[in-house]
Amino acid sequence: MRFNSMNIIYLVCHDLGRWLGCYGRAVESPNLDRFFRGNIQFNRAFCSSAVCSPSRGCAMTGSYAHSNGLMGLSHHGWKITTPTIVDYFNEGGYDTLHCGLSHEGYVGENRYQVDMEASWRSRNAENAFDDAIAFLRQRRGGGGRPFYLNIGTQEVHRCQWDSDDCALPSSRLNRVYGGAVPQESVCLPATAPDREIFREHFSRFQASIRYFDEQFGRLVEAIERYGHQENTLVVVTTDHGIAAARGKGTLYDLGTEIALAVQMPQSLRRSFVSEHLIPNIDFTPTLLDAAQLPLPKNIQGKSFWGLLAGENYTPHEMIFQEWNCGGGQEDYHPVRAVRTQDARYLRNYEPRGLGEPLPHKIPENYTPSQDSFIRPWPDFSEVRPSEEFYDLARDPDEMDNCAEKLSWKEKKAFASSLVDIWMKETHDPLLLGIAPKENGKKGWGIEGKN
Repeated sequence: MRFNSMNIIYLVCHDLGRWLGCYGRAVESPNLDRFFRGNIQFNRAFCSSAVCSPSRGCAMTGSYAHSNGLMGLSHHGWKITTPTIVDYFNEGGYDTLHCGLSHEGYVGENRYQVDMEASWRSRNAENAFDDAIAFLRQRRGGGGRPFYLNIGTQEVHRCQWDSDDCALPSSRLNRVYGGAVPQESVCLPATAPDREIFREHFSRFQASIRYFDEQFGRLVEAIERYGHQENTLVVVTTDHGIAAARGKGTLYDLGTEIALAVQMPQSLRRSFVSEHLIPNIDFTPTLLDAAQLPLPKNIQGKSFWGLLAGENYTPHEMIFQEWNCGGGQEDYHPVRAVRTQDARYLRNYEPRGLGEPLPHKIPENYTPSQDSFIRPWPDFSEVRPSEEFYDLARDPDEMDNCAEKLSWKEKKAFASSLVDIWMKETHDPLLLGIAPKENGKKGWGIEGKN
């Protein structure tokens, strides 16, 4: 059973990873936990490119970053060159609306019929949810054309709780979030040595999560209050892993893992936990499939609607991921990777620069500076290896690179061949030695606006 007029709400949080209680992290997130556990929770969803704009571009186009053009951050001049889900829903007779942060494209050029991203403040969770709830109130009881409502938030990005990162008021941590959580109760990743500086940063980060969770609870309540639960599919996710050592900006699990939950319309409501590999290039074909809209030929992802609806579904045996650059071409150091259920292979094409140190390699007497968070370690002399291979069943935190071990030689060679085939099939420009170039305007599009 499906609806010809299924509404869709797509919510993407910033930098959340899977840092929620429902994923076994000691984090205060009761509203999100309740939503995830009461619906369809995905434990092995991953982004296809491990930085903000490229990841969102993958989700919005159903294609890899090297295929859709968005290989770096949108405010550094990168631009999607293929149609997006917004175009497909516009053509399919939907009302398309956006609230909050759109990090996948220059503000005002994402082709929503109604775009409420009017200022920096409109990106904060409270204002993004205010705009979304006002729309749901306006459309109470259904009727009219189906809608696709996209909601993005600045939370829980570091710029919202750490004034060292962006020129935002440091008072937001205390004035809006209610202060940092107690340092003794924070949840540190395995890649972070247990030092005061890490606990301090995570105490702020988790305060931001706590606040986002409160705002999310308002959205869930509004969906029910205004009668949208009957024919609305709700997707809650994030763009990539948390900002931490071997996290955001890397292709390790901590950098590519994403929270994902789907609430089906009331008559199709199901609740279960999925362990299937789900890349976020599968989001667009799944939502188009749910709305019974045609799947364009250029889409590289595949629909998992069958899994959601209890119909036929063939799981991925492997998923592919990439890193190109965060900002401009000076930050270009391409990486390609394949992940299966129990292993990960990475190929570093330009091992220049420093590697990602492991906790046991950081001197015990080292004290990082207060403005260090994503890279909180001393100068590290080891460069990235050209290949990395991790046995995730034995080493889930990816601490032991098996690439040079003879016992893993055949499995590593097989994984490498899979990456070769994927790159050829998707016409990866890296095979031709072509360095990407920015292809759009730089800036956020809301400069000078409060």
